Amino acid sequence: MMAQQNPDIAGPYEGWTGKKVLITAENISCPASAAAFGLKPLPEMLAPGKMLFNMGLFD
Repeated sequence: MMAQQNPDIAGPYEGWTGKKVLITAENISCPASAAAFGLKPLPEMLAPGKMLFNMGLFD
């Protein structure tokens, strides 16, 4: 079941439908994803992993 399309996040939906999506440093909102794609440096608050640990993502 696909959620109702939101124009603010149309890119991911277009990718799901088979359309090509161009991800750039200007239009990517997730800092970890931007760093993984090599578009932006990883923010200092994410680099040590403490914030993700505090969010309960690791045991």
